[in-house]
Amino acid sequence: MSRKTRGKGAYGLVKMRYIKNRGARGQTVTANLQKVVFYNVYGDKTLNPEMKQRGAILDHHGEVVRYGEYKSWAMGRAVHHPYAYRVIASPKGHGLAGGDFIQAIRAAGERTGFGERFMLVVHHDTDHTHAHVIFFSDVTMSRKTLEEWKVGFREQIIEIEEAKGLSPDSREQGREPEEAKPSRRGRRRRRRSKSKEKGLEV
Repeated sequence: MSRKTRGKGAYGLVKMRYIKNRGARGQTVTANLQKVVFYNVYGDKTLNPEMKQRGAILDHHGEVVRYGEYKSWAMGRAVHHPYAYRVIASPKGHGLAGGDFIQAIRAAGERTGFGERFMLVVHHDTDHTHAHVIFFSDVTMSRKTLEEWKVGFREQIIEIEEAKGLSPDSREQGREPEEAKPSRRGRRRRRRSKSKEKGLEV
């Protein structure tokens, strides 16, 4: 396996954050989780006024579920688990199916004990097919465990892509050479302004 799976510059984006489902007095709070659940399925309301689903919602068995079931599942799990983890997983190429993401998430869960039960929404409407994943936990991950989760996911995705004969980056094929890169300071400024425009990262 030649592609890098660990540390800076590793193959594909795997971004993970947790949402705390408890208030200052220990009560269940779900406002932030509800926003994430909605966003995973419909994206930004202003960009999707017709409320069209951006992709299929799947449970950890690969069964398709409706938005109401997805939301109900997430709110129910929040009652029993103080932490909800949201993951954006985006390999570099196209061609992966929902089942491929499920296989990779399971591999990461078996490796770390986190995220063995989850739901995900797979988006095919951007430059790279990617998945938005939610799972729950009673404790937060250590940095080491988080890194191992990412490694487990990436290794499995790479195996799947190689078995399917998928390109590591379908966008690179036939692309003309890029112009000289701007200075580091210029790149940093552009990144900041872009993040302000987009809000939530997809």
